[in-house]
Amino acid sequence: INYTFDFTAPSFIKALVIEKDHNTGKYSHFDLTLKYNDEKIEIRVTEKMYNEVDVGDYISIPINKGLFNENYYHEESYYIF
Repeated sequence: INYTFDFTAPSFIKALVIEKDHNTGKYSHFDLTLKYNDEKIEIRVTEKMYNEVDVGDYISIPINKGLFNENYYHEESYYIF
C-alpha cells in the first residue's frame, strides 16, 4: 500500500551509506541508512543490493516518500560510486 498508492515523482539523490542492518527472523529484511544533506534516510532494500554496497559507499538512488512517509526506491535504478 505504501508504494501502490504513492503517485509522487521520485527525488534522485546521491547519498553516503552510513549503516547497514538486517533481520533474518520470520520475515527477513535488509535496511540501509543513508546520509543526505545532513539528514538520515532509512530505506529497505533487496538482499542483492544490501550485499553489493558497503558502509562508506556513495550511491545514487531515486527515493519516493511513500503514502505513509516510509521511503522506498526502485531497485533497478541505483548506482554505486
